[in-house]
Amino acid sequence: MPLSYSSDDSLYTHLIWHCSEDINFFRSKLNLTNYELEILAKRKNSKKALEFLCSRLLLRLCKLDPNDLSYNEFGAPKLKSGKFISISHCKNYVTLLLSNQSCGVDIETKRKQILNIKHKFLNQTDIKNISMENISDITLIWTLKEAIYKLCQYPGINFKDQIFISTIDIKNNLANAYVDIDGSITNLICKFQINKEYICSKVFIDDGLS
Repeated sequence: MPLSYSSDDSLYTHLIWHCSEDINFFRSKLNLTNYELEILAKRKNSKKALEFLCSRLLLRLCKLDPNDLSYNEFGAPKLKSGKFISISHCKNYVTLLLSNQSCGVDIETKRKQILNIKHKFLNQTDIKNISMENISDITLIWTLKEAIYKLCQYPGINFKDQIFISTIDIKNNLANAYVDIDGSITNLICKFQINKEYICSKVFIDDGLS
């Protein structure tokens, strides 16, 4: 099916695709590079293969050269052009965020199981903004922290003790957060989409430009 979400401005491009198609659909749309074919061959699980192919289609929709993409020591995607990229997938959704500044994106479907692990990542700052029994609220916090983790790429960062969601503005789909790593504070600005099936959050360093 077509894109379920698309946003493009001077600061970033953000795409979300709902993967209702099969692998043959994506293969017919893509002229994969040898490197991409090598990666695909390692995706023995059909779901993982589908997610990979969908991410490659999103890459091309952003008019990016697939040869420009590689992966750093943390396994995160990076671009030779100097632009920043983040990719996430969950269930049948794949999202790609392309920006002129450091960024992170995460997408999650709403599942009640998240209530069983909320104690592992929620802190007192977070819970001031949410209902502790609301699946959507808890999922929003999780996606924000996952996106922040992808932006920071700091090994061993603790979601509960080092990532704090200070404000959430549901009406305007905005949030503010900060990361505290050994006393060094990084302020972040966050934007999100709340869909009936999923929540997607994107995060940028708060430099006054986002």
